[in-house]
Amino acid sequence: MQNSTSAADTTPPVLITTGAHRPKVTGNQLTLTYTDASNLDAVNTAAASAFAVSSAGNAAISVNSVAVSGKTVTLTLSRTVTSAETVTLSYTKPTTGNDTNAIQDAAGNDAASFAATAVQNSTSVADTTPPVLITTGAHRPKVTGNQLTLTYNDASNLDPVNTAAATAFAVSSAGNAAISVNSVTVSGKTVTLTLSRAVASAETVTVSYTKPTTGNDTNAIQDAAGNDAASFAATAVQNSTSAADTTPPVLITTGAHRPKVTGNQLTLTYTDASNLDAANTAAASAFAVSSAGNAAISVNSVAVSGKTVTLTLSRTVATAETVTVSYTKPTTGNDTNAIQDAAGNDAASFAATAVQNSTSAADTTPPVLITTGNSGPKVNGNQLTLTYTDASNLDAVNTAAASAFAVSSAGNAAISVNSVAVSGKTVTLTLSRTVATAETVTVSYTKPTTGNDTNAIQDAAGNDAASFCGHPVQNSTSAADTTPPVLITTGAHRPKVTGNQLTLTYTDASNLDAVNTAAASAFVVSSAGNAAISVNSVAVSGKTVTLTLSRTVASAETVTLSYTKPTTGNDTNAIQDAAGNDAASFAATAVQNSTSAADTTPPVLITTGAHRPKVTGNQLTLTYTDASNLDAANTAAASAFAVSSAGNAAISVNSVAVSGKTVTLTLSRTVATAETVTVSYTKPHDRHDTNANTGRCRQRRGQFCGHRGAEQHVGSRHHAPGADPPPAPIAPRSPATN
Repeated sequence: MQNSTSAADTTPPVLITTGAHRPKVTGNQLTLTYTDASNLDAVNTAAASAFAVSSAGNAAISVNSVAVSGKTVTLTLSRTVTSAETVTLSYTKPTTGNDTNAIQDAAGNDAASFAATAVQNSTSVADTTPPVLITTGAHRPKVTGNQLTLTYNDASNLDPVNTAAATAFAVSSAGNAAISVNSVTVSGKTVTLTLSRAVASAETVTVSYTKPTTGNDTNAIQDAAGNDAASFAATAVQNSTSAADTTPPVLITTGAHRPKVTGNQLTLTYTDASNLDAANTAAASAFAVSSAGNAAISVNSVAVSGKTVTLTLSRTVATAETVTVSYTKPTTGNDTNAIQDAAGNDAASFAATAVQNSTSAADTTPPVLITTGNSGPKVNGNQLTLTYTDASNLDAVNTAAASAFAVSSAGNAAISVNSVAVSGKTVTLTLSRTVATAETVTVSYTKPTTGNDTNAIQDAAGNDAASFCGHPVQNSTSAADTTPPVLITTGAHRPKVTGNQLTLTYTDASNLDAVNTAAASAFVVSSAGNAAISVNSVAVSGKTVTLTLSRTVASAETVTLSYTKPTTGNDTNAIQDAAGNDAASFAATAVQNSTSAADTTPPVLITTGAHRPKVTGNQLTLTYTDASNLDAANTAAASAFAVSSAGNAAISVNSVAVSGKTVTLTLSRTVATAETVTVSYTKPHDRHDTNANTGRCRQRRGQFCGHRGAEQHVGSRHHAPGADPPPAPIAPRSPATN
């Protein structure tokens, strides 16, 4: 047997003392990195007391804790190492052998002790440089409204928690109202002062800052390292406050945005730097709308959006009216109830101003029936459609009654209209009966009165379509299907049996009827010289009939099938298409036998090459050749196998697992690298067994499949039949070839 068990790992981890992975300390974290075939043991490792850390001339350092991850040991020190210290480290393992409380790899090999070893100091130099106020350029002190910002340069950000009090700052605007600082906030490198009032755009502002003491304080402007920024005297502040908006909105009276009316909506559009105030605006009574010679118009409501004022009028303006609008603001000053911008600047009053009339002309054109072409009157079955031309769609709610239509088919049964449905520009009449293919049909329509009526065919504007009389209707009803299905008896779709499933395939314009079909008793299946076959059930799908037979047909049988339909006419219990056309009876017809021949060839053990018997640790694998996979459910018991390793501890088989063409034996112990192993297998009886390895070949005790009278040696050749010889182990392989 090929022994693939790996040699045990007996090489201890070795400390890396040079290069990028040499011992290194950063702050209070000291790391050691080892080389090893596996990772270090993260559970069983050295105690903190096994390490000694030294920094000559500096405070003592002890090791608080030891953590292992991958190939790295991290020591947490009792204090932070400063950037200028020179550090060494030593390690003493508990004993000369392997111990659980030592630095070790996953195989338990202990790393060696080491004497005082240099440690690379990667601790950063302490930051002692204070932040400096930027007083020129884009980041100089700046005020916008009541927000004054100071920006500093520093290696780190400012401390947002420990900072100066509001009282440490003095803000001045000569000749203007006093300014105090309400609050101080710090973000990144910027200090923001919230002032007691907004600064006007024309003010000249200065700011000064006084830190509490000459040293570093917690209540001063400072960086993350605690270095305090210096005090500064009155310093100029850039005033970025925008000038106040004092320009009122102006009505647009020309072009595309001039005053405009559409129906009962009149819009006024203004120009302004900001939008109009949608909350504070003019009352409806501030506007006067006039249409000379027409009914009076008042304003019902006023709505503002963006730069547009929309007036809802008391009535719809007709297309031909000439309209004007005027507006009177409440007072000469700025008022809350006037048209105004966001800054509160009131728009001026304006006298009667022309309004563009965009109201569409009324639709007075009635729908017209299309009588020719593809959209002419058409009937299909019991659905008759009429299509109209119109500027809008037809009214789907208010339409003609069924009694307004008369449908005629000369020489045929009477046709009435059951219902009327309107969609888009089409009227659909549901008729009292289906129209046959050869009928000639006409349709008439009579509207209720000569005027416009709600119960007439009409468009969305209420214009009634005209009456019409005896219009020809295109008959699109399909000819009835009277062709029965025909059995396919040749080629790939001829009658076919596989096991106990016999299929018949038919040609037809439609599919077969899956609900109404023949009874099982309508079919006769015969196999000359073999056991009788009856039909248990009949299933139809698409154009195929599937018969489930009473038994499986063997591969060598010659099968015929006949079918007898109940009567000479069309029946519900016959093979038939969707139109009800019955398929014809047929006499005994040859059936293609597609049942596969039974597999009688047993699996054969592979004893040479890459798939020969192999053991790795406690897993022994046997691989077989076979047309199919091995049976994973029914297989040999563990007791059917004998595993031997001459001169070594006994090996039994704990369990047997089968996957694909491979049998895996789990052994009672791990096989060492140098052992020579043999395996034998004995199947239970001289007949097929469910508890035999694949159960298909006759075997005798002490023999693998197909070899009588020989005990199989894993990795050796099969013996010829005869007396049972003892196992003949193969010569041991070197570790490189195992």
